[in-house]
Amino acid sequence: MCHVQEALGLTQPNASRQLGILKNAGVVESRREGTWTYYRLTRQADGHCRRQLETLVRGFAEQAVLKKDVERLLTVRGPTACR
Repeated sequence: MCHVQEALGLTQPNASRQLGILKNAGVVESRREGTWTYYRLTRQADGHCRRQLETLVRGFAEQAVLKKDVERLLTVRGPTACR
């Protein structure tokens, strides 16, 4: 969670709320490992939904704002970054 917060400049409650919305919509899934929660895109069974999500991911990956978010994430990632 803290990586999402740091990368996107969100507060913890806001990041939790946004990830909860995505999880309830079936876009992401999570797994807990100790005190960490890992999120990833949910594999879409419906081919149409899968193609739309893949198109969104590719489109967002080309955006300068997302590239900056990824750069920021790479500088803060890792278990010790969130202590």
